[in-house]
Amino acid sequence: LAVEYYFEPAGMLAIGFFLKEMKGFIHTQGGIQVPAGTDNGFGGDYAGYTLTTQRNGGTGKTKGVEFTYQQQFTFLPSPWKAFGAYASYTRQETTGDYGAIGTTRSTNELPNFIPETANLGLSFIKDRISIRALYNWRSSFLISYSATTAALTYGADAATVDIKTVYQLSSRVSMYLDVLNIFNDPHRDQYRHGGRANYLSQVTSPMFAFGATARY
Repeated sequence: LAVEYYFEPAGMLAIGFFLKEMKGFIHTQGGIQVPAGTDNGFGGDYAGYTLTTQRNGGTGKTKGVEFTYQQQFTFLPSPWKAFGAYASYTRQETTGDYGAIGTTRSTNELPNFIPETANLGLSFIKDRISIRALYNWRSSFLISYSATTAALTYGADAATVDIKTVYQLSSRVSMYLDVLNIFNDPHRDQYRHGGRANYLSQVTSPMFAFGATARY
């Protein structure tokens, strides 16, 4: 359910509510101890190892609200009329029944559903040139489920800034140059339940993407 308000000369303000119910959702389950014995599923090997695998859950539900704002400032004098802004925020609450495991996690703990996300953007569009600066933020979220609470795995909250540029060579051909994560922020940290000490951290350097697109 969404309500949208459009205003002159070019802008929109919207709020939306959503509810999604799922059956047999796929999730990652970790913290499983491989038992000893020839019938452990691995021919007797790997006893004592910790197993992480994909499984189907029972039922899941997510509900939430999202806000969106976007506007092109064409009502301002030059050069400000070439600028525009964008912002969005989404918050959702989730619950999941993990089937044979027989437990339901608390609010915001359906794997890979992010409880909160926010985006801010500033654009400059004039003649053949388009430049966008984008700020993206997400809250921490459950990555891997386990029946053992201490083995629950979470992704840490993260924020990145991207720059995207486009130069229009003609009505059908354009070239682009994107710089992703320009401040080299860590955005793949993971930690266990009950503490924020990272057990896995991946830091990627800024990524450059260059190319051309054509429409026929």
